[in-house]
Amino acid sequence: MISCEICKSILARKKIKFPSFRHHDFSTVSNNTSFEVCNNCKIYFNIENHNLENKIFNSNNYAKNHKFISRKIYNKKLSNKFTSRASVQFNILKNKIKQSSSILEVGCNDGELLFRIQKKFKKIKIFGVDTKPFKYFYKNSKINFVNIEEINKIKNQKFDILIFAQSIYYISPLIISHYLDMVKKDGVVYVEIPDFNINPHSILMGDVYFVPFVESIKKILAQNKFKINFIKNSKLDRELIIIGKRGIN
Repeated sequence: MISCEICKSILARKKIKFPSFRHHDFSTVSNNTSFEVCNNCKIYFNIENHNLENKIFNSNNYAKNHKFISRKIYNKKLSNKFTSRASVQFNILKNKIKQSSSILEVGCNDGELLFRIQKKFKKIKIFGVDTKPFKYFYKNSKINFVNIEEINKIKNQKFDILIFAQSIYYISPLIISHYLDMVKKDGVVYVEIPDFNINPHSILMGDVYFVPFVESIKKILAQNKFKINFIKNSKLDRELIIIGKRGIN
């Protein structure tokens, strides 16, 4: 029997008769999807499939083909034009960044967002965490890349801003808690997840660790004493953007 990582309740097993897919190429993960569900925390865990998919996440081929379509967003004002998701994320975050800030992005990929931040804020201390193959993109840069398997190297550091841009749901809630412990008392966490009301198919992502329902994210942040606010952005209207600050809900 498996227990919930947050409340320790025994998980129930539920199946849905729909196929699940990989987020980066939309290939099929499973024809029938099973979840381990915590009815107390409202979290649908997908641990078994996620563990199998880890081989792909840690492959050189995945890193080399990192620019999948989900990293671009459609620009409604310019017909048939796509814009960089990172540019929109930067515009949301820039007012929260100072030249003395320290930033950690978990799931930094090729660093598109972090390089934009560095270009604007020259003296900032920036760290990015991802799988080992992505280290290639940070050669000869001032951004500190950390292999996710070596996160203990920075476990005692504190950051002003922690970023989970479409990455939090690929991580165990226990590990998320460790990252949240690295946020300063007056720091913030940026979380971006799919809006299932607009993107219902995203519920069928088969390579996630847990399905990122709003209730699940709120539960994880609340457990770590973060109060949250939702931010609306017309260019990211298919996503939910959450800014978390330390406090009591």
